Amino acid sequence: MRGGGTLKAPAFTLAEGATHVAMLNSQRRFGFTLAEVLVTLGIIGVVSAMTVPSLMQNYQRQSYVTQLHKVYNELSQALVRYQTDKNAVNLREAGLNNHDALSDFVKSTFKVVKECETMQNCFADEYKTLAGT
Repeated sequence: MRGGGTLKAPAFTLAEGATHVAMLNSQRRFGFTLAEVLVTLGIIGVVSAMTVPSLMQNYQRQSYVTQLHKVYNELSQALVRYQTDKNAVNLREAGLNNHDALSDFVKSTFKVVKECETMQNCFADEYKTLAGT
């Protein structure tokens, strides 16, 4: 030791932005208690239980709307193609002016899965609206 001074332990300061202090002889650890973790998980569970059903309903509604748009676009394109093939100004001039002509158009243009004689055999007894009623 120079100058006859006493030996001092090196001093340290907490650096700006540091999140913990290192102790020399003991270990101090920071963390969450079990109660804090359980409360947090409970809050997350309650919030998800409230939001997931509405998200699923919105997804289902959007899926129905997308399917409806697809059917509309395919039918519209098929009718325009039919009218163009017949070189007609409108569908009536093209020959779609009665039920039999429309039935022949659908059979020749689309894949028909089932052909029904009466409407009762083809459709369900009841339908639900987008609101679920």
